[in-house]
Amino acid sequence: RLFWGLLGCIFVLYDAVMIPLDAFDIIGDAEGVRFVPYITFSYWILDLVFQFLVGFEDGNIVEMRPQRIFRHYLTGWFLVDLSIVVTDIVV
Repeated sequence: RLFWGLLGCIFVLYDAVMIPLDAFDIIGDAEGVRFVPYITFSYWILDLVFQFLVGFEDGNIVEMRPQRIFRHYLTGWFLVDLSIVVTDIVV
């Protein structure tokens, strides 16, 4: 889980730099980075799905009931994660 979170931080930084550069066609068709957007997009899609399967702390317990996980994620980070995926699709 720690590795997955660190990987997400790296991809956020990558997207923050590369999406504007790509939008304004500053980097062109650089060979070294052509495949990376597919990797980051795959990561964000998987992260969106995996978050519905990961429990969360509620007080002193770890909540693992699917209905509560679903509701907790939808009222928390879901819109942020979804906006990242939509941005990757549009750009």
